[in-house]
Formats: sequence, C-alpha cells, structure tokens
Amino acid sequence: ENGLAAGPGIYNKVACCLPLKKAQSEQFVLLSTGAWTVCINPFNSSLTPTSEFKHNCLSILDETGGVIKMSRLFSGDEHSRQIRHLANHFGVEEEFYLKVKFDRNIIRRLRKEFSQVTPAATETGGMMDCPFMERNINNFRSIEDAYHQFIIDLIAQQIASIKLTFDHQINRKIFVDGGLAKNEIFMELLSEAFHGKTVFTIGYEHTAALGAALAIADSWGADTSAIDAELLALSY
Repeated sequence: ENGLAAGPGIYNKVACCLPLKKAQSEQFVLLSTGAWTVCINPFNSSLTPTSEFKHNCLSILDETGGVIKMSRLFSGDEHSRQIRHLANHFGVEEEFYLKVKFDRNIIRRLRKEFSQVTPAATETGGMMDCPFMERNINNFRSIEDAYHQFIIDLIAQQIASIKLTFDHQINRKIFVDGGLAKNEIFMELLSEAFHGKTVFTIGYEHTAALGAALAIADSWGADTSAIDAELLALSY
C-alpha cells in the first residue's frame, strides 16, 4: 500500500550482522557489548537445548525467519558497577579506568599471586555476579592491579558465554562492537583466549542501520556492492 515495503522487523543485533555477512565470506560470531553483551552466531541454526536456557543462551530469528543462536551476559552493567566500587575504595574518580593501560606484567603477576577462575567454573545465567565479587579488594596493591583482575574474571565469564554459540571448527573470526571493544585490557585478553581465531573491533558505528537498509535493499533497488570489510572492522 502506498508503495511502502512492510515486514515483521528484525532484532537490531541481527541487523548488525548483515553488513559483516555481506562484506566477507568466512563464518564469524558478533560480540556486541553494552549493558548486555550479546554474542550472536548467524551461522549456527541449531535449536538451543533447554539445559542452556539457564545460561542465558537462546534461539532467535534472523532476517529470513531462520533460527540462530544467541547468548547474553550482563557484562556492561557489571563493568559499570565494579568501576564505581573500585573508585570508591581507592578514592578516585570513576573515569580512572580510561587511563589504565593493558600491562602484561601485571597480568602475569596476578595469575601467580591469585587463584584464577576458569570459564567452565563461572556462572553465566540471569544477571550473575562476576567472580571478582568473591575477591577481597584489600588484597590488591593498586587500583591498576584490581582493575586488571576484574577484567580477567569478566573475560572468564565472557568466554563461557561465547562458547555457547561458537563452533571452533567453523567460526574463524570474532567481531566486537560497543563500549568494551574500546577497552584495551578486555580486547587483549579476549584475543589471548581465542588465540587461534582473529578478533576484530568494528570501526563503523552504524552497523545496525546499515544492516536494516541491507535487509530491504531489494525493495528500493540499492547497490550494495560497495560494502567493504575494511570499512567495517579493524583487526585487533
């Protein structure tokens, strides 16, 4: 009616995947970070078993109505909560974390001094606390040490969440967008954890809008051949 195309709509995180699918051929997962960190595997069409529901892993619909897998973790909200906690304890501004650079020596020392949680031993369902909540903050000599340890613990949870959707034999790339994609410590540790894969940050800020346009490209005769992988993502 009135020459307007209409449809059921798609989840914005699914829309974010469409430019990536258009720009390159290898299979991937998208880790979209915000209050909720959402991991979507647009190439995994298996139905999520009920046993994984408690881990916040779901089956959702893609742009064609097909089933794909998604997992969620409350990473962004947990990050906000912990930086407030650390800032209050050490008596600094909450923006302190913006100045904390990744330090491999701190990581090595923390792994020697403190017992480290493994992804298999973490809880990912609902709005579970990060394992860092179980640590005594007084044991850390500096806010830099405490913040590095928090990200180590958060990454353990994040790995467990990603693996709910991941197929190591097929998925070769992990694309990351959102706030945590700009966090050097988070990205370094994520790359380390998936050392056999290539981890990218998305360098284009409007992937959901671009994906929505792609979803209806046939309706308005758009030329989508110019979408380039180099425009969208940068190797980390």
